[in-house]
Amino acid sequence: MMKNQKGITLIALVITIIVLLILAGVSIAMLTDPNNGILTQATRAKNNTSEAEIADRINMALNGAYATILGEEKVQSKEEIKSENGLTTEYDVQVNSIPENSTEDVDVIVIKHIKTEKEGKIIYNSKTKKCEIKKAKYPQETTEDTTPES
Repeated sequence: MMKNQKGITLIALVITIIVLLILAGVSIAMLTDPNNGILTQATRAKNNTSEAEIADRINMALNGAYATILGEEKVQSKEEIKSENGLTTEYDVQVNSIPENSTEDVDVIVIKHIKTEKEGKIIYNSKTKKCEIKKAKYPQETTEDTTPES
């Protein structure tokens, strides 16, 4: 007569281990895929965020300089733009102001991030009082389609 046996059989244990190995293999593949893995997407998102922060900082500084041009009808100095907008040494500011007795009526302010070379500029015509702002560009979203073709 057979007793009631409690526990798991060797076959059930082997099947469980095989299922766990398959899940581990799929998980590792999803993490480390060089084209669209989770780690690759996280790195891409981090880089895009850093670039967007740089573009934001440049554009905010341009808006501040533009507000000064509109309010005071004068172009700030390089030092004023840097200090008022909290720009660090990572940013280069160039102000090409027109001399007092010049026939040229255009001032140009260029704010550039040194490492990424991302830049924005203001072109101000003091005679016509017109301003053109060329803002720093934000990173483009890169989405790769990973669906298999039929």
